[in-house]
Amino acid sequence: YVPLARALEAGWLEVDEVSEDGSVPHVKVSNRGGEAVLVLFGEELVGAKQNRIANASLLVPAEREIVIDVDLDQRRIVVDLPPGLLER
Repeated sequence: YVPLARALEAGWLEVDEVSEDGSVPHVKVSNRGGEAVLVLFGEELVGAKQNRIANASLLVPAEREIVIDVDLDQRRIVVDLPPGLLER
């Protein structure tokens, strides 16, 4: 197997929504490489409409597409607040 970061750099792994509308707790992961990809609990999965966090460690089999359980990456949520709102 190869680590997630290496698979992403090589372009083997693609992260996408499970449907056009998306599903916050799930993403579709496509491994186009010839080796399984190790995704560790807590790793960021970049792609889809918004990045997600793996909520379990797992292997994505070579040349397969699977749906995995994820959490929202709360660190990446950006809120556009009106100027001066936090200056109290």
